[in-house]
Amino acid sequence: MGEDEAHTLVRLAGVAHAMCGVWDELVDLVRMCDASELGVVLDVTALPLSPLGSRNNAEDPDLVSRLAGVGDDYEMVFTSPTDANPAIKCLSHELALPITATGSIERKAGVRLVEAARKGVPITASRWPHF
Repeated sequence: MGEDEAHTLVRLAGVAHAMCGVWDELVDLVRMCDASELGVVLDVTALPLSPLGSRNNAEDPDLVSRLAGVGDDYEMVFTSPTDANPAIKCLSHELALPITATGSIERKAGVRLVEAARKGVPITASRWPHF
């Protein structure tokens, strides 16, 4: 980890309640949910996409749920209280780092994907076996 990344983590730690890396798969955050005995609901329509991903998503509406299962486009996820939103927006601007709200924590365990109308979306790819 470089000095810039370490500085970013330190700054995020000031607003985050929990944080984990999701370099291989966005649904890797199941580890964070398991550790906290909570669940997460991710709105797949809020997930940031690269320009190529956006173009491909227009042609393939199931793309985003597959990217959540196998994509390498995300680095970190973190949770924060809603009253931290102004601080997060300032931090995003100061660090020139896009930070996108994509979901919420809930008491029901597990990771669930939903679309904008809160209808469930299946996770269409299996998790990568790291070990």
